[in-house]
Amino acid sequence: MSDFPLARILDFVRTVPPFETLSPEELQRLVNQMDIAYFPPGQVVVQQNGAPASHLHIIHSGSVRITTREKSGQEILIDIRGEGDTFGASSILRGTSEPFSATAQEDLLTFELPGDYFRDLVENHPSFQQHYMLAVNERVRALSDISQSMLYSMTGAEPLGELAVRMHTRVSELMSRDVLTCSADTTIAQAARTMTKCNAGSIVVVDAAGQPQGLVTDTDLRSRVLAAGLSPDLPVKKVMSWPLKSMPPHAVAYEAVLEMTRHGIHHLVVTEGERLVGLVSDHDISVITGNNPVGLVRRIDKVETLEELRRLPRRGYRALFILLRQGVSAELMLDLLSEFHDRLIEKTLELSEDQMEESGQGRAPADFAWMVFSHLGRREPVPPLFQQHMLVYSDVPRREQSRVQQWFLNFASVVSRTMEECGFPPSQRDDLATNPRWCNSLSHWRDTFRDWIRQPVPETLAEVGHVFDFRPIHQTAKLTEALHKAIFEEIKRNRRFLSIAGNMAVSRQPPLGFFRNFVVDKNGDYLESLDLRAHAYGPAVRAGRVFALEMHTTLTSTNQRLQLAANRGLLPEDLLADLTESFGLVALFRIARYLEARAKDSAPQNLVDPAELNKVQRNMFKKCFAANDRLREHMMKRYGS
Repeated sequence: MSDFPLARILDFVRTVPPFETLSPEELQRLVNQMDIAYFPPGQVVVQQNGAPASHLHIIHSGSVRITTREKSGQEILIDIRGEGDTFGASSILRGTSEPFSATAQEDLLTFELPGDYFRDLVENHPSFQQHYMLAVNERVRALSDISQSMLYSMTGAEPLGELAVRMHTRVSELMSRDVLTCSADTTIAQAARTMTKCNAGSIVVVDAAGQPQGLVTDTDLRSRVLAAGLSPDLPVKKVMSWPLKSMPPHAVAYEAVLEMTRHGIHHLVVTEGERLVGLVSDHDISVITGNNPVGLVRRIDKVETLEELRRLPRRGYRALFILLRQGVSAELMLDLLSEFHDRLIEKTLELSEDQMEESGQGRAPADFAWMVFSHLGRREPVPPLFQQHMLVYSDVPRREQSRVQQWFLNFASVVSRTMEECGFPPSQRDDLATNPRWCNSLSHWRDTFRDWIRQPVPETLAEVGHVFDFRPIHQTAKLTEALHKAIFEEIKRNRRFLSIAGNMAVSRQPPLGFFRNFVVDKNGDYLESLDLRAHAYGPAVRAGRVFALEMHTTLTSTNQRLQLAANRGLLPEDLLADLTESFGLVALFRIARYLEARAKDSAPQNLVDPAELNKVQRNMFKKCFAANDRLREHMMKRYGS
């Protein structure tokens, strides 16, 4: 050990991920093992295909260029690493030479940790395994096992400690095991007396084998029997809720929350196989969480005026921010956000049509489908949420076309204005409320999509590609299905469309990483900002869209599209794992930035100043860049460069 003060080394190392997870005693022992090394500019610290590394280098100051030399002799820049970064890990863990060279780019000072000591850390500390094992292709799924300290480092959302643990409570620990049951032929009066005697708010209807068939609650007795004036001598099968939604006892609280929220229900039967073992309610969930998204949906469903609706989103975002801090996964967070926004839009449509009728314009003059596309269409509503809507109405006689379209344009104007007051900014381009292009008949939309597919002009596809991610929020006829059928039939006849779309999906090379307060691209150029759409989540989104069109699936979620592509052999499983992990981590990052900004009455954009990123976030994005680089190679091989 040189004369460099131990205290200064200790203070520095405790800021470097994942060393910050070590206890003070462990950090002190680690620093005692370290040496200090200096390398002048141009000196090769690690030689490609040379002797295996004997030390892990932790950069204190300066930077290194990570390069690889191909058989042709061409040197390719892989990364530039600076203060707080490390190199040498993969060689130590594999026991082999490095496939790259590390060369000092400027005066370089590193702290050197002996390889044996570093291997022990990786073997005995999960945080080191998570951080470094990707380097040796041991793909640990960081998303599901992320610690509370990592959540804070990654999203900036301060964790809520014990609440995060509660939200992962097993359903078996929450459910009521003494479930009241009755047969389908039991009279309503008999069921009500049994519920009153046992002081229960519900009773499960079962068949002769004891398998659950339906559910009757206090609310059902009031609304479906008393209010409707039905005879109490009727069998309960006439008023029970069915089909039932079920959940296994090993599921966790968050999964129950999502299922109830998605279907707007307040009870789930708990089954093992087909056997009834319990019943869990939204009240059981709220007891342990103190916050329940089902309640948010219930409030939306009960809203009766547009004025009431406008007040809901702020409360909703506040509740969702608490969920983020409780440690919910990206997949569940996106599902909850999507369900919240779908209900918000659906209620807006309902109340807006009522307003049109009250103003003397009548109700919808034709069957229609109100659809969302882009991020809303993919069920990935990571804010800021622009109004990406389109409207398709049934074909009408030509003489009626102008009148019908004008009604829907007026309707769209009311909807769009309300959505804007609820916190949805107007579309970044022209939108449904102002441009008839987005509001038209089924025949018109069929012809529009067919033209895009028959003449796949890259500039046009860059503008309209995200429109292919449409899905209905509300429809009164099977218009969406008819549109999908036309699109898939046209793609069968025009395979060139997939080739062009596949290449466009990954036309931009991802960056390498970060150096100081810059993003470094593959040419070694320094960019002043990180573009989240272009550099992080965009490639996976566009690739998923191309796979979906090739597979003729109506799935819109990027994760579902990529999973199906892997199942059908269109995408390697290991690449799927990397893309899914990085996509989820970036989603959490974006949600956290937005929800925090909402509290400050501001809205972040897709451009991020690298100076705002901590070391954990930078590491997360570097893994994302690497996954996108592999995706680019795969797509170009599959669809032709």
